[in-house]
Amino acid sequence: MHPKTNVLLARQPIFDKKLSTIGYELLYRPIPSDDEGWQQHCGDLATNEVLVTAFDDIGIEHVTAGCPAYINFTEHWLSNPPPFNPQSVVIEILEHIKASAENVSAVAALRKRGYLIALDDYLGDPAQDPFLPHVDIIKLDILALKSIDNARQIIERKGKENYLWLAEKVETQQEYEACRQAGCDYFQGYFFSKPANIYGNKSGSNKVRIIELISELQDPDITAKHLEGLLAKDPALSFRLLKLVNSAAFNQQNKVESLQRAVMVAGLQQIKTWVTMLSLGKLEDKPKELSKQSLQRAFFCQSLSKSIPGIANDVAFTAGLFSNLDAYFDTPLVQLLDKIHLQTDIKTALIKKSGKLGFIFTTVIFMEKGEWQKIRWSLWKKTGLDPSEIEWLYLESIKEAEQLLDSSLN
Repeated sequence: MHPKTNVLLARQPIFDKKLSTIGYELLYRPIPSDDEGWQQHCGDLATNEVLVTAFDDIGIEHVTAGCPAYINFTEHWLSNPPPFNPQSVVIEILEHIKASAENVSAVAALRKRGYLIALDDYLGDPAQDPFLPHVDIIKLDILALKSIDNARQIIERKGKENYLWLAEKVETQQEYEACRQAGCDYFQGYFFSKPANIYGNKSGSNKVRIIELISELQDPDITAKHLEGLLAKDPALSFRLLKLVNSAAFNQQNKVESLQRAVMVAGLQQIKTWVTMLSLGKLEDKPKELSKQSLQRAFFCQSLSKSIPGIANDVAFTAGLFSNLDAYFDTPLVQLLDKIHLQTDIKTALIKKSGKLGFIFTTVIFMEKGEWQKIRWSLWKKTGLDPSEIEWLYLESIKEAEQLLDSSLN
């Protein structure tokens, strides 16, 4: 039996200018007792729940992969902070917290203890300015500001060099580039999993070869011998595959030195999955977080599918893994899925978000974004899964994705 969690927890990556992940904001909400009880819990309780769950019950290293966790602190928690390592947390001051003398003093004391302080949803309101001498990071909500030009004006007025500027709710590559030019240092949002430009650009030869390889891997009649022939054209990919099979995660006493042996150890379907994952990882113009997200979705879809009859686990895994193909190749998803001849269920789930697999996939997306109110909890309960169990499967998918990616890189 897995441990019960007391909170619904999601994470949202934060990037630097090189698109390296430098932290995760933790989104959280107490597990609801019913679908209408979401807002009955006060903010202090919610903060307490996420802190206890993330740092104690679950283990912060599994949630943020060693990066700092950005956590919203309520007014109560500013004055009553938990005894955690300041290196593992960035404290976010919520926008509605008044800059009273008591609150400003509490923030100054936290910063003196070594915590990084972020001022959330700053709109240039002078009422928040008393916090600024004790702040390291200023978060600009580009949706609330209504234009990136307004963000630029705030940065220029308050001083680019005085703070680290974080643009949040960045949803497209164009917004990311505009925020960079405006002077932002960090970026938060799901722009990394969206196509950069889906029209007018011809794919490079590297991307064409990878999509052709993925298409051949999806042939249900592919043999180990055929796969070995494909990999012979890419020795570097073959080497990384054997490293993955030989990783400690698979507990092999004798070193696997051939593809035939690798298929015997892991199975043809598993090898196909790993080759696909490693191939996508070769696209160097894409951030590592995209591979993490794709693989996490794959594991999460696979786990959820076990509670719904009629969906093969490997089909659910493939749906999650391929859900970001448009971002990898900067091409509309419907065009890519036509090229690789996937099962109709996968296409229907990813394009139309319908059917049993679509129900699973939309749940995965809502969990990922912390949009828990959109999940059809009543239907999941009929399958035997309650919110606590689904949350646990989500956290396990994070752990599995991190472990597999680490094995493929080490």
